[in-house]
Amino acid sequence: MKQLNFNWSAKNRVGQKLKGQAKEYNAELLKLSLSHQGLVSIKIRRNLRLLNPKIKYKEVTYFTRQLAIMLKAGLSLSKALDVMLSANGPLQTMLIRLKKDIEQGKTVAESLQKFPKQFDALFCNMVKIGEVAGILERVLLSLAEYREKVQSLQSALFKALSYPVMVLIIAFIITLGLLIFIVPQFQNLFAQFNAPLPAFTQLVIDLSQGLKNRAGILLLLGIGMVLGFMLLKRQSESFRRQLDTMLLNLPVVGKCIQMAIIIRMARTLSLMLLAGLPLTQSLQLLSEACANRHYKIAMTKCGRFIKNGQAFYKALQESGPFPLLFIQMIQVGEESGTLEAMLDKAAELYQDELDNKVAILKELLEPVMMTILGLIVGGLVIAMYLPVFNLGGVM
Repeated sequence: MKQLNFNWSAKNRVGQKLKGQAKEYNAELLKLSLSHQGLVSIKIRRNLRLLNPKIKYKEVTYFTRQLAIMLKAGLSLSKALDVMLSANGPLQTMLIRLKKDIEQGKTVAESLQKFPKQFDALFCNMVKIGEVAGILERVLLSLAEYREKVQSLQSALFKALSYPVMVLIIAFIITLGLLIFIVPQFQNLFAQFNAPLPAFTQLVIDLSQGLKNRAGILLLLGIGMVLGFMLLKRQSESFRRQLDTMLLNLPVVGKCIQMAIIIRMARTLSLMLLAGLPLTQSLQLLSEACANRHYKIAMTKCGRFIKNGQAFYKALQESGPFPLLFIQMIQVGEESGTLEAMLDKAAELYQDELDNKVAILKELLEPVMMTILGLIVGGLVIAMYLPVFNLGGVM
């Protein structure tokens, strides 16, 4: 018998209204389950949509940190989840399902595996180790700190790259608006004088006419290119690899992407090694989580070389695109028995360098983007006013 999706609303012991979603075989079983959790005035209705709660990255991080704090304070796992049930929306739905699984005797790691979009293999393996070793709260706290640093890194890259992208989009929209709506007005004005136009002005008018006459074709072509790109990215491994290569080879930006990958790799490896995971298994999990194909392949090769008896730093040298300084720091850490600490230091070093590069990139891109925007708009304005300067010779 298949479980069904339901929306529910109820009140807890203090009269607070709660809402959520849940899976159950029928409404009566769900009502019984909710009442066992201390909820009253329960209302249930069938949800015909798939139950797939969309939980934000920062919400999962918040949940991880709060759970770690409450477990450290001495609360039981079930009681900690009860306290956190005041959350609303998809997070509350997830907490209810976690609590139900745990009360049925499942481990936290097993329960989290039902939410692969929110908790990847790395997270679940770390939690499993924490449960077995009896240090779940420490592992959760380390995971929360790790996620916060990753989120900060992603935010820094987004801020650095979003500005030029937004300026280019605005420049494109302004240019289209001028060519489609403004230039034809000037064209009608120039036609009244029946005089030859400057070459630059004629070029802009021809471009405007071409856009107006072929707008439908160009729109379909643009949509086709976007869909084709998405299809190739989804189905072609070689295309994804070429795209990753192109991103890494971009001036300045490619270096920032490479440093971001190294930072995440160093922090993740340090976290897993501190938790007791073997290096080869850590590299395998890291490879599965890495989005860049070049580094994904490199990490897989590195794990294979280590299984064959090579030192970690030598495996990095032979595997692929790892910076020399990073390899040297790994060598020092490996030979001195302080690999975890050296990985943290490497992450901090590259984080400082990345922050500096992002700051410089933002300072450089702002005048460059404004110059590009000015040249585009200014060029169109000049093209439209060039014939005005020749009117004296015509009249």
